[in-house]
Amino acid sequence: VICFLNIDRIVSFLGATEYTATYIKDYLTIILGFSCFPMLSYYMEVLVKVDGFPKLATIGVCTAAVCNIVLDYIFVIKLGFGVKGAAYATGLSQMFSATLFFIHFLGKKSKLGFVKFKVDFPTIKRAFLVGIPDFITELSAGITIFMFNRTILLLIGEIGVVTYTVISYVNTLILMTMIAVSQGMQPLVSYNYGKGDKASFTYYFKLAVKTIGILSLAAYAISTIFAEPISRFFIDKEEVELLSYSVKSSRIYAPAFLILGFNIVLSGFYSAVEKPKYAMIISLGRGLIIIAASLFIMVNIFGDTGIWISTTVSEIICLVVSVTIFMKYFFKDLFLNNKLSANTKMKIIEDIED
Repeated sequence: VICFLNIDRIVSFLGATEYTATYIKDYLTIILGFSCFPMLSYYMEVLVKVDGFPKLATIGVCTAAVCNIVLDYIFVIKLGFGVKGAAYATGLSQMFSATLFFIHFLGKKSKLGFVKFKVDFPTIKRAFLVGIPDFITELSAGITIFMFNRTILLLIGEIGVVTYTVISYVNTLILMTMIAVSQGMQPLVSYNYGKGDKASFTYYFKLAVKTIGILSLAAYAISTIFAEPISRFFIDKEEVELLSYSVKSSRIYAPAFLILGFNIVLSGFYSAVEKPKYAMIISLGRGLIIIAASLFIMVNIFGDTGIWISTTVSEIICLVVSVTIFMKYFFKDLFLNNKLSANTKMKIIEDIED
């Protein structure tokens, strides 16, 4: 309701130009009507995984993505609804996935279910503290985009905004992949940590770190080698200057992909073992404080090129902080002399395959 009543102010605050303001307002007006469904879908997706149905969570997310693509084609291309069509497609696809997850919890297979709500302040406080880092991560994504867009418009103009849009699409895809690894690790680490099985939860953590390492190298290589084809996917090849600038900027930005996954998995680990203070330090750092400082400093040193360097610098600083915390408070106690027996390791592998 607040957003609906202040939509013109929001559009102006976001830095919309005279050309883009109408499109932004049209999109926001529609998507706000569906705003509860992305939140419900995201929330219940996590609960479905905790409930022991990771395949259903994957099906729900993939189905929503396919629905979005199909509805985009119908509403935007076939019916010519433009930006409004894209908003309807996004809203309806999220509504579909939220409904799918909701039906699961009404079924007999679910171990979790809807019960009469009872206020338990200690439990709420505990959940609140553990959830704050993820809240900051989600909130900071929008703030970071806002900071970058304002800086880019000021220093480069619309050519920079288009370039940042291309980079943001790639960054979001890679970021979501890293978050998926972190979220997959968290219940396994949390469960084994809760029952005091250090060997098992350290195994899962190490597995997540190794996976992040492989994905990070792949993400960097693909985004660097295929920077031009990726940019061409979004930009008309006749826009030679824009395409060239986008390719150059994407390659400057790419080293961030080598690092961000490790920050995400470390933050997820701290939340899983109920150390939200450390997770919050990482989330605040990489999402708000350090990235803002890095953007300001890099721009003042390198000009517009500093915009694309700032994320890498921010992630490096955050990684130093993350690893320092880990080495000081966790490494010696949890990761030395906690080797798995061959039988235990085989059992874990069988559980993962199941």
